[in-house]
Amino acid sequence: MSKVFTDVYGQKRAINTLSSHLISNNLSHAYLFLGEEGTGKEHLAREFAKYILCGNNQADDCESCRKFGHNSHPDFILIDGHEGIKIEDIRGVVERINLSPGLSTRKVLLITKLENIGLEAANSLLKTLEEPPLDSVILMTSNSEKRLPETIISRTQQIKLQPLSNDNIYKILAKEFDKSEIDKVIKLADGSIGEAKKLILDGEKYNEKSKMIKDISKIFSSNSVIEKFKIIEDYEKSKKLKIFFNIFQKVLISGIYARILDEEIGLSGIIPRDIKVERLQDMAKKTLKIYADLDYNISLRIAMEEMILKDIYA
Repeated sequence: MSKVFTDVYGQKRAINTLSSHLISNNLSHAYLFLGEEGTGKEHLAREFAKYILCGNNQADDCESCRKFGHNSHPDFILIDGHEGIKIEDIRGVVERINLSPGLSTRKVLLITKLENIGLEAANSLLKTLEEPPLDSVILMTSNSEKRLPETIISRTQQIKLQPLSNDNIYKILAKEFDKSEIDKVIKLADGSIGEAKKLILDGEKYNEKSKMIKDISKIFSSNSVIEKFKIIEDYEKSKKLKIFFNIFQKVLISGIYARILDEEIGLSGIIPRDIKVERLQDMAKKTLKIYADLDYNISLRIAMEEMILKDIYA
């Protein structure tokens, strides 16, 4: 199994789980890969699919792996969910996965961006998950389980991906970009390859995010409640407060992972070292509640101000 997942950076826990399933040949009928945008969910799912179809886990050394690499494997089925997943998409592949494999001993269906699935399509997929073909494995990717039906989640083996460390992001980006470009964006990338690439290619996005990061840093480091509230007020006036809030959430998550894993991740460097992980976890819980309450048209500005005050006087 030495060759397995050599092209996947980070995600040791996920890789260990998937590797053990391959070694024991004890595969679940369905896997759900969960993680923030840019953490490599689809890449890891595709690698897993390749090894399932290979059977002997000798990546690139057999006909199955060669065909998979050329996107011509007869037993690999893909539903690209970036533009939405309709019931016709699910019905179209159900017939295929119920046929016998042509080259491998199993068939693999990969559905990306499962959060974009429609209600009818979700119900159709659920029927397949409830009565899966014995020689098929269904892989799905999603940024979050929040927008997925619980009935689907409960019928899958969940594989949760973490934000990538800055070292791993650097190794991946070094294949495409110059060192100076990577150094400029790596700490702003939220542990996400996709975000890092966007920041390199879009100067306006880079400048806007850089300013927001500086302002978030002030919220953590400033002793002035007035200064903190002024920052929030300014983003509300520019109608960018929700974007600011989302990045604030990611800073907290990066900080928590960095302290738990003891390595620099994404935006964790802007949080003062003396802030303990328990405090960050408490703030993260508050942001999750705020995010959930946004559906009820609460004032995001007031909610953030209340969170800051509770944090100061906790």
